[in-house]
Amino acid sequence: MVNINRNDPCHCGSGKKYKKCCADADQQREFVASKLGIQESMNYNPLTLHEDEEAEDDDMVTAFDLEDDIEDSKPDDPLVTAWWDEYRSIEGLDEERAQLDKFFDTYPNLVDQLGLEHDVLFAMGGAYLQADRVDEYVTFLMNLRDRFPARYEKAAGYCDFYIISWLISKGRNLEIQNFLNHFINQPVLHFNHFFALLELLLAVDETNEPILMIRNAFEASEEMTELFESENILRLWARQLLLPYIKDEITDNDIRQYLNELDKNIPEENDYPVTEHIIAQWKKQVQQIRRPFVLWNNKFLNSRTEIMELANAVGSNFMRYMHEEAKISWMSAGYYGDLACIFLISYWSKYKSRKRMFYFEEARTNEIIREIGGQSFYLDCIRLLSTLTSLYYFAAYLRKCGNLTIDECNRLQEYCSEKHT
Repeated sequence: MVNINRNDPCHCGSGKKYKKCCADADQQREFVASKLGIQESMNYNPLTLHEDEEAEDDDMVTAFDLEDDIEDSKPDDPLVTAWWDEYRSIEGLDEERAQLDKFFDTYPNLVDQLGLEHDVLFAMGGAYLQADRVDEYVTFLMNLRDRFPARYEKAAGYCDFYIISWLISKGRNLEIQNFLNHFINQPVLHFNHFFALLELLLAVDETNEPILMIRNAFEASEEMTELFESENILRLWARQLLLPYIKDEITDNDIRQYLNELDKNIPEENDYPVTEHIIAQWKKQVQQIRRPFVLWNNKFLNSRTEIMELANAVGSNFMRYMHEEAKISWMSAGYYGDLACIFLISYWSKYKSRKRMFYFEEARTNEIIREIGGQSFYLDCIRLLSTLTSLYYFAAYLRKCGNLTIDECNRLQEYCSEKHT
């Protein structure tokens, strides 16, 4: 966990206090890493595991910030002040929890004044995580949600994401719908957690909710467009609309129909012009998706443009492999295809293999994986684990295409399994 006081300036350089900036995101990443990165090695199945996070504009004032400022200006009830004085003097997780539960039971009408989202929830979550007692913390959050919904709402994005991650780690995916409404209906208010949740749902092939989230993002106000400088969202939505046209015999008229439909479903500033060049590009992408699983060019490419073209073609074809062989939805298959594409571009741009294009040395692979996962104070655990999952299946895909031998395929999969666990 990031070793920084919650009232210190945030490590990201935003100038805000850590508790009002990256504290919850740091804790969530540690939680995801601890809960989703531990699997039984004898039953390893990467798809059962369960951003780059968009930078917040330094000048942006969110509804959450305004509510904080308003509440900070209100005088506290003497009982609330007394509780805080006692809380700061208590040491020990169980003692803190007992003191909080006592206040809940004795003064339920004052709970909304406690300001739990500022320090208590995050600190308690970190303590439960370090004590390996996350189940107790999630139970506490669920009880808080039921008993004091107004206070829960102040930190709903953090709490709901935490609970959703926990439910997925327990294989209780059917229950996550109860905690998605904030992200589906109020993506602007909860944009700090929107992308992390979207990526998590795609990683575990829960795609009904992402479709709703993406659709609502496009239907939101201009403020949403500013918050989500969303090339990723556009790509996901464009791919979703493309699905009916992924077929062996694709015509120019099919692409025109698709582009017209796309034009109706995306913001005006991102319109796709219907030109012959654009038609040819989209037609080529469908053909790459439908390409047979046969040998790819193994000779190293020096041009950045050639590298990107090949990586995108391979990623598109691998998407179909994931859909057909791993039996996951097209949307999640596209997510894993994108991760394979990102890995290939990063690897090929940095290293020139003396052997062939699809030979990946372990030390170099490890370096690229860490770069994709994130740097600085923490790793983006969802992206890190998902990239390993993608590479695990990508090895089998390349074996099917004839670009890897059986031994090379096994070696890459063993690497992914080891790093994943």
